[in-house]
Amino acid sequence: MALNTFSKNIFGSDKLIGSLALIRSSYLPEDFISTYVPFVATLLVEKKYESIKVNQIITDFKNVYGFIIPNTPMITILKKCTAKNIIYRGDDGIFYVNKENAKKLSFTDHAKAETEKYTFILEQLVEHISKLYNRTISISEAEKMFLSFLEDNSAKTITLNFSTFNSNWKTSKSNYYIVSNFITDASRNKPSLYKLIRDIAVAYLIVSSITFDENDGGSAKEDLCDLILYLDTPFVLRVLGLNTDEMKASCMDLMEELKSCNYTFKIFEHTYDEITNILNDCERWIENPSYEAKHASLALRYFCKKKYNKTDITMYICKLSEELESLNIEIDDEDYYDQKYNSLQIDDVPIRNGIVDTYKKNNPNFDEISKQNTIECDVKSISAIYKLRKHGTYRTYKDAKYLFLTNNSTLAYVSRIFSSDQNPSAKYNIYPCITDVVLGTKIWLKTPIQRIERFSQKKLLADCMASMTPSEELVNMLSESIESLHERKNITESDYYLLKAYAFDRNYLEKQTLNDESTFNDKITEEILEEIKSEIVSPYSEKIDELDNAVKSICNEKAVISEQLALFQVQKENEKKEQEEKYASYKVKAKDSVDKLVQFVFPVSVGSIAFFVLLTTKLNKVIPSDINTVLSLISGIMGFISTIIISSIKVNIFNCKDKLVEVLLKKYLLIEYKKNKLKDLIKNYEE
Repeated sequence: MALNTFSKNIFGSDKLIGSLALIRSSYLPEDFISTYVPFVATLLVEKKYESIKVNQIITDFKNVYGFIIPNTPMITILKKCTAKNIIYRGDDGIFYVNKENAKKLSFTDHAKAETEKYTFILEQLVEHISKLYNRTISISEAEKMFLSFLEDNSAKTITLNFSTFNSNWKTSKSNYYIVSNFITDASRNKPSLYKLIRDIAVAYLIVSSITFDENDGGSAKEDLCDLILYLDTPFVLRVLGLNTDEMKASCMDLMEELKSCNYTFKIFEHTYDEITNILNDCERWIENPSYEAKHASLALRYFCKKKYNKTDITMYICKLSEELESLNIEIDDEDYYDQKYNSLQIDDVPIRNGIVDTYKKNNPNFDEISKQNTIECDVKSISAIYKLRKHGTYRTYKDAKYLFLTNNSTLAYVSRIFSSDQNPSAKYNIYPCITDVVLGTKIWLKTPIQRIERFSQKKLLADCMASMTPSEELVNMLSESIESLHERKNITESDYYLLKAYAFDRNYLEKQTLNDESTFNDKITEEILEEIKSEIVSPYSEKIDELDNAVKSICNEKAVISEQLALFQVQKENEKKEQEEKYASYKVKAKDSVDKLVQFVFPVSVGSIAFFVLLTTKLNKVIPSDINTVLSLISGIMGFISTIIISSIKVNIFNCKDKLVEVLLKKYLLIEYKKNKLKDLIKNYEE
């Protein structure tokens, strides 16, 4: 059921998310009401209106776009259309359509096509649920989950009637958790997807805002300025940052907006005492060996997460008043039960009973006794606002002046019922207690839309954090299950203490139940136990695997080294054998050379003597006898000397033969070494 065409977006069953996408792409930051002019212009063109009937416009608007705009704001929008000459008043007093201008200001084909990209949110939600929770849902179911989350969380105190979406299908707590997890994951890992989600959340709040009853409070921004706002304990804890960063950012943004309207922020003394008691409780348990996470407040969990010690919290308590002062929050130490307020005293019982009954209706397991102090603080706060207002019935917030701001929609609801019961005939009633969402929306209706956008983005993540926090009822169920399993001996003593120590941490409970109390049973406790054991053993298993891999790696390296060593030994043996063969070869070569030298010396020597004797004989025939006698004598002497020399050379050559062989062998080996060196140099140069 993805939005493939604009016609399906306008008239098909997927119209609501398409309309939200159109709002996001068309709103004008400087003018809230003008955002809806293109919607009306497109409707006039699509429906081929000739004249205008407000009730018919409201009905068709709901049928076409999927949400209702009440009579009063619709008239305001139509006035804008008149100013832009989309409609005009005829002489007969009837309003007619200027079709040409209506067509110019209607949605363009590009704007219509832009809506299709927002179906990517639903496709990704379907994929997220399939991957993480092994569930298969349709695009239509994903749309219902997503929009129900926005309706119940981001604007849960604003009534909004969505034509085809107005069914009995409600988002279960598990679906709250799934959608919250989906949005939180997108904010951390998928920025482009998260931007689309923020766009739709902003558009949803804008649509929600225009459905406010304009008669409920002043219609001008000035009527919402210069108020004195008393803050509830949970709101102050969020502003102090003792819940989550997202919740702090959301509340701080609202306070900045209210500061621009010249608000004064206060807390009652009993509220300050309640905050101090919470912090004292944190101080008492932060280093207590008997600490159990199931009993820990959000503030205590925050301190544990931030590694605070007892001294740190003591210092925090000492500086609490300074911290509140830095946030421009005053402490009102007036005792509103003092006798001077006797004439203004109201009956607290209906307020107290209303709070308890409403809590029990929403949660049958609500523990009234454990929440007694909190309930009394709430009763005192509402009672004090009535006394400050002197029981007046006011038409505007400016006249009423005093308000009690809370995150608790139940408290706001009870104060409305009580006020109505006290003054059933009052048409205009500014109730003493208001939620942060309602007050913020009233302010933003009078301011540029980008402020709604900024707040909506921060509130979206704050809502997700709240939806992903297990209820007190669910925590108690887990605690009782642990005790029951222990008593029945279904778990060992060590398992029991493991659960007591870890079961309430690391989102075990949330992941197993998706924060839905109806899914809880003892089996889930046992599954949490197994998960705890697995996580405890996991680091050691990883270390063992790491060491095992290291041993295997060393063994592999050893095998490789042994193989390389064996190859090296074989190579060395081959080189040694080759060297020995070369040595023997060169030795034979040197011996042959010396033998040839010896064989050459004797013939040359004998030949030389014979040549000299022959020459002497020949000369005897041509020279005188006296000279011949001398030559014969010289020849004899030379022959004798030659015989001695030759005999000596022969003896020395034979004596030096081995040395000559050794010298030649060294020369041959040197030449071989230089040849190898030269080869290596040539190879290195080529490389």
